[in-house]
Amino acid sequence: SYLESNVFYPSIAGAGTHKIYYTYTNSSFCTSIDSTTINVDPLPNTNAGNDTTICINDTIRLNPSIEANHTYSWYLASSFLSNQTNLSIHPNTTTQYILKDSNNITGCTNLDTVKVIVELLPPVNAGIDSSICLYDSIKLGSLSAGYSYLWSSNPIGFNSSLAQPTVSPSVSTTYYLSVNSPLKCFNYDTIIVNVDTLPEAMAGNLDTICF
Repeated sequence: SYLESNVFYPSIAGAGTHKIYYTYTNSSFCTSIDSTTINVDPLPNTNAGNDTTICINDTIRLNPSIEANHTYSWYLASSFLSNQTNLSIHPNTTTQYILKDSNNITGCTNLDTVKVIVELLPPVNAGIDSSICLYDSIKLGSLSAGYSYLWSSNPIGFNSSLAQPTVSPSVSTTYYLSVNSPLKCFNYDTIIVNVDTLPEAMAGNLDTICF
């Protein structure tokens, strides 16, 4: 029951108009009845938006559902953040934001939360800048399981999706590595491979000797 020990429980009664009757009987068994009406307004239908995932260093704008004649406030735990509805945020770690929704007509308030999950960038290591001799080869990069790899070069002409491709450039070349996580977070690195020309070998003139 929404009425117990002279206490009215609106959360049990629900939104709407409720008529409450009070009956009083004195010691002479005379009875009188009175009534009152209690109007229970509904709580705002608060929706802070869907939980989402971003990459670290990214910025996202919160996107709650908005109704006319409502005032909205964002909180981080108990700390007030902003009255801006579509708040732009830049979290460095996974964070839960609280939206307070106040109906300006009824005065009723409600809360909802939205979680912003922050994913770290994938590890990336194109290798240490190196020098090789012309016609030699070198292996680039390092492998971390679970990521996608894409290589390109300057001068152009080299492309690979291998984590550790082997290259044999004819001129000094810069290789660009892009690593992509399953949630589409990218990280980048470069390596310069300098190509040393072979020394010019000179054995000298052909001589004839006797022995």
